[in-house]
Amino acid sequence: PPIRMTVVISAMTMGWFTQTEAEVAAVLWSLFLGLVRYRTMKPSTLAKASFDAIETTASVLFIVTAASVFAWLLTVSQAAQRLSDAILSITDKKWVFLILGNLLMLFFG
Repeated sequence: PPIRMTVVISAMTMGWFTQTEAEVAAVLWSLFLGLVRYRTMKPSTLAKASFDAIETTASVLFIVTAASVFAWLLTVSQAAQRLSDAILSITDKKWVFLILGNLLMLFFG
């Protein structure tokens, strides 16, 4: 296995593959080994692995989408500007501002 990985990395280094193409080559090689050479993977196993990967990817994309919506809401509501204005109304010293900001993140983050 390390020799095969060296071949893929060398092909990327020499400019024969981009990273995405190398990933596709690695997946195709793995499929070839599992389905044809060693015959340890059956089409049903491949289908289950594919559906598991789809489920995991969908979960991650849902989390990223929710985080993007939350970031947009914070931006539109100018929450960071309001919070910094509130802290600056207490003090003008940068070290006190830093300590107050860190305490806010510690207790509410």
